[in-house]
Amino acid sequence: MIRSAGGILTKNINDSEHILVIHRKRYDDWSLPKGKCLESETYEQAAIREIKEETGIDAEIVKHLKDIFYYAKGEKKITVYFLMKIINENEFIQNDETDIISWLRIDEALNLLSYDELKSLIKQI
Repeated sequence: MIRSAGGILTKNINDSEHILVIHRKRYDDWSLPKGKCLESETYEQAAIREIKEETGIDAEIVKHLKDIFYYAKGEKKITVYFLMKIINENEFIQNDETDIISWLRIDEALNLLSYDELKSLIKQI
């Protein structure tokens, strides 16, 4: 099974809760930051690392949200999602995986995200 982890980052902007969404140029989709676990990593460690790699943000885990199981290219995959808190918001630099990050109100994110599973996940927070 392929293991991956990711997170939902939130922050208050103009008295409204916003979440961070990313655009992945390889897939031309809007998603939440996530990625594969390294062999020796826990899901928590992978989520923190992937958030940093894809967005430049240092974050810590607030709570476990949900595990999503699916098949990708014939292999079973699990992605463990966490609600995360910003520790340090560094400047975003485009990278191989993420070309755009955007802080959106929840209703905006629900309209933009490419995957129903992620929309369902956001409704939990």
